[in-house]
Amino acid sequence: MNENIKVYEEGASFYAKLRNMNLQSLKLGSEVVYNMICFAAEAFLSALLLKYNEELEHGSVSAMLKSASRHINFPSHLMEEARFINRFHTWCALDYIPSKQASPEELKRMIFCVAEIMEVVKGDLIQDK
Repeated sequence: MNENIKVYEEGASFYAKLRNMNLQSLKLGSEVVYNMICFAAEAFLSALLLKYNEELEHGSVSAMLKSASRHINFPSHLMEEARFINRFHTWCALDYIPSKQASPEELKRMIFCVAEIMEVVKGDLIQDK
């Protein structure tokens, strides 16, 4: 199996867990869900970038989406959604900046973004089979 398909399936596994979560009563907290959202998005985008032999740089969802957009067309609104996801990222810094907690509605919005990324990437990966 191609490495990019394995990476895609890893993202699909995270997404399947996200899709079945009750976002109103999170046992592990919104930060854990947020990290799963990022893992899923990064896996889908990494799979696509691997297909095109592009060097992977994990910085933010929007940076990866921008790189992936050089190879296939994503719906234009996804960049705005990816930037929305980035707002909750905790960056390594010398000064402590408290992380922003995502509400259930914000998490749901992020999961919809991941679903759209997944579908676009899936379409591109499947056409090669």
